[in-house]
Amino acid sequence: MRIQYFGISFLSAFVFLVPSISPDTIKLKNGQTYENVKTEISSDTVSFVFEGKLKEFSKLKVLSVRLKPVYDITEVSKSVSKPKAPSNIEQGFERIRIAESLMNQFDWEAEIGEKPKLAVLNFQAGEGVSKGELETSVEMIVTTLVKTNLFTIIDSQTIARVKSEQERYNEDCKLGKKDCTSKLGELLSANRILTGKITKINATYYVNGSIIDPVNNRIDFAESESAERAEKLPKASEFFAKKIAGGILEYAEVTYATTTKIPNLMYLKKSALFPGYGQYAYAHDKNSSLQKYKGIAWGVLTFALLTQTWLSYQDFQTEKSNYQTSKAILLLSANSQFDILALHNEQDSFDRLQSSANANKASVASLGFVYLLGLLDTYFLPLSSFTKGQSNSSVRFSTSHSSNSIGSFQREQIYTLEYIGRF
Repeated sequence: MRIQYFGISFLSAFVFLVPSISPDTIKLKNGQTYENVKTEISSDTVSFVFEGKLKEFSKLKVLSVRLKPVYDITEVSKSVSKPKAPSNIEQGFERIRIAESLMNQFDWEAEIGEKPKLAVLNFQAGEGVSKGELETSVEMIVTTLVKTNLFTIIDSQTIARVKSEQERYNEDCKLGKKDCTSKLGELLSANRILTGKITKINATYYVNGSIIDPVNNRIDFAESESAERAEKLPKASEFFAKKIAGGILEYAEVTYATTTKIPNLMYLKKSALFPGYGQYAYAHDKNSSLQKYKGIAWGVLTFALLTQTWLSYQDFQTEKSNYQTSKAILLLSANSQFDILALHNEQDSFDRLQSSANANKASVASLGFVYLLGLLDTYFLPLSSFTKGQSNSSVRFSTSHSSNSIGSFQREQIYTLEYIGRF
C-alpha cells in the first residue's frame, strides 16, 4: 500500500500490541467467508491474516470484499475494559488504508445500487488563499476521490446545471440568503456531500471539510489536513481526500466485486507487449526465481527469432532483386548465343528466391508460435491461493533399479525428476 503518514511505525506496533476489531469481510466463490479481517488488495491478489496465518487468494477466486476501517475500541483499566474513541493518527491511518485498497484498480465494481454518489460542493477560499490555490486543491481532491474507485463522483458540469436550475426557482439560494447545499445534494441524488474551506495562517495552509448526509440533513464527520507551504498543498489535499474516502465507508455498507474474468490479465498484457515480460514481472511481484529465468529465456528466444526473421527477410529481398535482374537479362538475351545460359541463371535465381521465401515464412511462423506459447505460459502462471510459509512448487529427484526380464543379470538405473507446481 502506498501509505505515507506520520506515526505509521508507532501505530503498527500499537495495533499488534492491543486487541482490535477488524471489520473487513471477504467472500470467496467457493462459498467460504472470512469475517473480521484486515485486507490488503494488490493488482491480482487479496490477502489478509486469519487465525494467525496469512491467507492469499487470486482475485478470480474472490466473490466480494466489504471494507471497513479497523479501530481498537477497548481501553483496559485496572478493573474493567471500556470503549474508547480512536486516536486521530489511528483514524487517519485506517481511513487512508481503505482509500488505497482499490486505488487505480478499476476491475472492481460495487454491487448495483450500492456505490455511493458523492458531490463536491461549495469549497471556499479563506483569507490569503488565492483562487488558483483553491482550484488546485479542489482538483486534487476530486482526482484522488476518483482514483479510489470507491464512489461515483458527480461531475462539475452536472452540478453547475442543477445548481443553475435550483437558483432559477429559489431566489434565496441565488442570493445566498440561506444554505441550500443539502437541497442541492438531494436534487443531484447524491448520497453524500463534501464541502469545506481552505484557510491560511502565516505560511501554513489548512484543508478542512465535512461530509454531509443530504437525506438526513446532518454532518457525518469532518476531516482536516495541513501543508507547511504552498508547494505541499497538493499533497495535503491528496491525504485529505483519502481520509474523507475511508471515512465515508464507515457510514456506508458497500460490497465490491472484481470484474476480472481472465487469469493473470495484468501479466498477459505485459507478455503481449514483449514475450517474457509478463513472467519477469510476475517473478518480481512473487519473488519466483523460476519465473524470472523463464522470462529471461522467453525474451532472449524472442529476440533471437526477431533477428533471424529480419535477416531472412533481407535475404528474401536480395534474392527477389537478383531474380528480377536475371529475368531482365533473359529477356534481353532472347535469340542470342547467351539465351541458354541466361535461362539457366534465371531458373537458378528463381529456386534461390523460393528457398529464401520459405525460410522467411518458417522464421515468421516460429516467431508467431513462440509468441503464442509465451502468452499461454503466462496465462497458466500459478494463481495465489495458499498460506504463507507453504511452498507453491517443489522439485523431487529419485533413483531406482529395474531388471529387464526375470532371471536376467542386466539391470537398468532409472532416474526420476519431478516438478510439482501449485495452480
